[in-house]
Amino acid sequence: RGETSNALVYLHDVMPTICDLTGIPTPAGVEARSLAPIIRGERRAVRDTLLLAYDTDAEVKRPVGDEGRGIAMTERTTATMTSIPRGSLRALRVGRWKLIRTRFDDHRHTLLFDLDADPDETTNLAANPTPDHAARIERMTTGLHAAMHATGDDLPPADRP
Repeated sequence: RGETSNALVYLHDVMPTICDLTGIPTPAGVEARSLAPIIRGERRAVRDTLLLAYDTDAEVKRPVGDEGRGIAMTERTTATMTSIPRGSLRALRVGRWKLIRTRFDDHRHTLLFDLDADPDETTNLAANPTPDHAARIERMTTGLHAAMHATGDDLPPADRP
């Protein structure tokens, strides 16, 4: 009680956690992980990495009132959506480190943050990397590609043309 945790979690971990804490079996096929071992103080983490994704290229649009799937679009939202740069972001969080690869329009960027030293992500360590940071970027990029492959993310990473 009254404790905090730095465990890497996803929002969808809440469902198996509630199942676990209430004694209900987690349904088959659920890929999320129960956070109950962290809550009970049995473990400090349930995973070592997080894969984060954001896309503006792959939006499915439909008119308001259409019963189909996708984002309901009105004239107003269409105008707003067209002002957003087209692209994607993929990020990998490993402990205190966060690697971000972006592709928006024709611009590609790599960002690296030490979240312990810079929780607001204001200093991009990839801009002028030290040899240690360059090696970390390489390792984390390999990990990012592996995580994308493992989750079936077929979007080319931002560092590929």
